[in-house]
Amino acid sequence: MNGLSWEIFPFSFKEYLDWKGIEIDGQLSTKRRLFIQKAFDEYWEWGTFPETVGLGSYLRIKAHQEYFHSILYHDLIERYDISRPKLLIDLATWLINNAASLYTVNSLTGYLKSLEHKVSKSSVAEFLDWFEDAYFLFTTGIFDSSLARDSVNPKKIYCIDHALISSVLSGILINSGHRLENLILIVAQKPLSL
Repeated sequence: MNGLSWEIFPFSFKEYLDWKGIEIDGQLSTKRRLFIQKAFDEYWEWGTFPETVGLGSYLRIKAHQEYFHSILYHDLIERYDISRPKLLIDLATWLINNAASLYTVNSLTGYLKSLEHKVSKSSVAEFLDWFEDAYFLFTTGIFDSSLARDSVNPKKIYCIDHALISSVLSGILINSGHRLENLILIVAQKPLSL
């Protein structure tokens, strides 16, 4: 028996407004603007996963942490039969802590080696591909008209959900600008029709 495969993406802000029953049409009254602002504040706090919408702070954070571990263990470590899971976890944690920041494969490899992991640059590049395949972390390059420079320029890393970032951060102060940049990129990357 074959099963159906569904790709379910996190809420865009428009979908969140639809879920809340808030319509945006024509001129917005002051009252409607306040509803939309309040809805964005909730969206900012709760994140884009439909299952976490409306949860209290403790449950939301626990759900995000569970997603993080589930993605790492079920979608990556088990799927690719990773013999050294700590290496992948350390890489994912660093990337989450540095969402919307620049990185290079060389710098990531150096970081992992500083933690005494034996890893090659090609393995790190492969791990980044796996993160994207799992719809967990995404990269964007810095545009350069030169293909040679474009291939060596640093890239930026983004997480599938901005609230997941703050739920799994390792005690580092949250950079709201980076979280907002992350949110904008992920919403912009979402397919328009499903």
